[in-house]
Amino acid sequence: MYEALILDTAELLFAELGVDRCQVKDVAARAGISLATLYRYFASKEALLGAVHERRLAELMRRILEVVRAQRSPLDAILAADEVHLRFHMDHPSYLGMHLREGNAWFDTSKLRCRAQIEAAEEGHKRTTASFAAGVRAGVFVADPPALMARAAVAANQVHLSHWVAGGRSEAQDAVVARARAHFIRAFCRPERVGELLARRRP
Repeated sequence: MYEALILDTAELLFAELGVDRCQVKDVAARAGISLATLYRYFASKEALLGAVHERRLAELMRRILEVVRAQRSPLDAILAADEVHLRFHMDHPSYLGMHLREGNAWFDTSKLRCRAQIEAAEEGHKRTTASFAAGVRAGVFVADPPALMARAAVAANQVHLSHWVAGGRSEAQDAVVARARAHFIRAFCRPERVGELLARRRP
């Protein structure tokens, strides 16, 4: 019970204050527990930050792998993974707020602070790059470098989510996902396929 309370509170405060400004004593105070109790579970702020990311990213990666396995084409695999990625962050606005407050580009792992973040980002990039490469070979995607397209795709998700937050998080998730999906198809699919693919996926 305490561990979940501490992680939820830390996630909220990391989003509100930023990781650097937030102190362990702030988390304990907001959670209504003693500092000694918090330290029984997490030895430092770095350990606490790592645990926040590990909890969320393990769930996110599990959900993405589940939906991707059910897809038959590279395009459908990436679109399904992107939808899970977008909805997961909208379902966990404090965790999204942590990412946005850090101000890091999501395609760049060089400034990430936690092993869990780095491993998840690298694994996601590897899988997305492979799907783009397969889609290029299948004639669905334009013939740009697959690794570049993978980075551009995750950067686009960051922009769509930032726009959702800037709008007060009032826009329906379905609308965000539909716009992101249409943007993806226009950006990465071969021009002669765009009209067909947009029509097929129109709600």
